[in-house]
Amino acid sequence: MTSPEVSVLIPAFNAEETISASIWSVLNQSFQNLELLVYLDGCTDQTENIVRTFDDKRIQIFSADMNNGIVFSRNFLIQKAKGKYIAWQDADDISLAGRLAAQYEFMEVHPHLTILGTWVQVRNSRKVKTVKWPTDPAILDAWLFFRNPLVQSSTMVRNYPDKPVYNAEFEYLEDYKFYSEYLGEGRIGIYPEVLCSYLEDDENSRISKYLKYDFVGKLENIMRGNFEKLDWLPGKNELSLMRDFLRNSAVLKPAELKLIWKFLLISLRHNKKINAFDRNAFEAVIYIHIFRLIRKNPALIPWGIAFVFKHPLGFFYARKARVLYKN
Repeated sequence: MTSPEVSVLIPAFNAEETISASIWSVLNQSFQNLELLVYLDGCTDQTENIVRTFDDKRIQIFSADMNNGIVFSRNFLIQKAKGKYIAWQDADDISLAGRLAAQYEFMEVHPHLTILGTWVQVRNSRKVKTVKWPTDPAILDAWLFFRNPLVQSSTMVRNYPDKPVYNAEFEYLEDYKFYSEYLGEGRIGIYPEVLCSYLEDDENSRISKYLKYDFVGKLENIMRGNFEKLDWLPGKNELSLMRDFLRNSAVLKPAELKLIWKFLLISLRHNKKINAFDRNAFEAVIYIHIFRLIRKNPALIPWGIAFVFKHPLGFFYARKARVLYKN
C-alpha cells in the first residue's frame, strides 16, 4: 500500500461541539490522497463517540485514557504520520475548500520551503475577520523575529525523516518555538489565499490559558532566543516592554514608547552589522513598528521623519510588509 501524500493531524480534547465540522472540512477537500489522524487526548465528553461515527478508511483514531497535553498530542501524531507533508488542524478549526491541493502544489514547486501557512479567517463570538500576512519569505522571517505570523491550523510542513518535534517546555507556544528554529533561513512561506477558518478563544479563556501556562515567561524566553541571532541580549525590562508593545497588551507611557523606539533602532543596527536577516525586509518590519509607535505617541513624528530620510528604501519595502485586516 502506497503512503499518502499528506497526513492531516488533528489533536482533540473535549471538542464535541466542533470536531464534526473540522473532520468534514478535511474529508471534503478536493485533494484526496491523504490520511487523517485524530488523537483523542483523554476526552471526557462526546468527542470520541462523534469521531467514531465517521466511516472513512482514511481516518485513524488514537485514544488516550488521560489528558497528556497539546505538545504530547502533536508529537504523538507526528510519529504516526506517513505522508510526505503534514497538515495541521486543531479540532475547532476548519480547512476551507481547496486548502490541501493549493498547499501541496505550492510546496512541490518550492522545495526550499519547510513550512507553509495561508491567509486565515478568524472568528469569535462577536465577529469574523480575515488576516492577510505578507507572503515573501524574507519579510516573514523578519516578522517572525518579533511575533508569530502563522496560524497553526493553516500550516503544512515537510515530514522529514528525522521527525522534528515540539518542545514540551513551551506548551501553548510550542508552534512559535518550533517556527523560530527556522528563523532567518527563508524556509517559511504563506500562501496568498484565505484557506483556514480559525476559532479564536474568548478573552476569559485566553487570559486563563496565559496564566496557567506561563505565556509571558515562555514568550520572553522565545524572544530572547530570537535576539541572540542578532548577537544581542536585551535586558528583562526591555524584553517585557517590547513584549507588551508587540502584543498591544498594555497602555505604555510616552517614555516607554521612546525606549521601544531606541530598542528597534538597536535591533536594526545589529542586523546591519551581522546580516542575520535580509536587510530590506528587516528594515521594512521595523518601519511597521515605528508607524505603530507614532500612532500611539504623535510627539514621535519628528523622529519618524528623520528615520524616513535616513532609511528611504525601507519606506518603500514597508508597503510589502503590511498585515491586512478586513472585517
